[in-house]
Amino acid sequence: MFKDIQDALDELKAITRFSESDFLSNRTLRFSARFSVIQIVEAVSDLGIAILEKDFSETAESYREVFTKLALKGVIKSETAEELEKMSSLRNMIIHRYWGVDDRKIYQRGRRICV
Repeated sequence: MFKDIQDALDELKAITRFSESDFLSNRTLRFSARFSVIQIVEAVSDLGIAILEKDFSETAESYREVFTKLALKGVIKSETAEELEKMSSLRNMIIHRYWGVDDRKIYQRGRRICV
């Protein structure tokens, strides 16, 4: 699980080294970034669910709720939870195609978390 998270972060970091215009014009980069976002959110959420269940005997109904509860329990900083919640919104947009996929948002969020 940790390796999946690190691999996806490394991939997203490599992708966001490209300029935004290069990223937006390259389908392979866009699709790789989308997959990395999905992988990060799902792996971090799986880890969070395990922590909530084992240490606090709690469950969560959504990715966002996992991150909110982890912050409330002091496991992660509230700022980290907010970033992960935004990433989970992007993940949902990618998976469920809500409002179409905004690759510019994916690029900008990727740059923000990989700094």
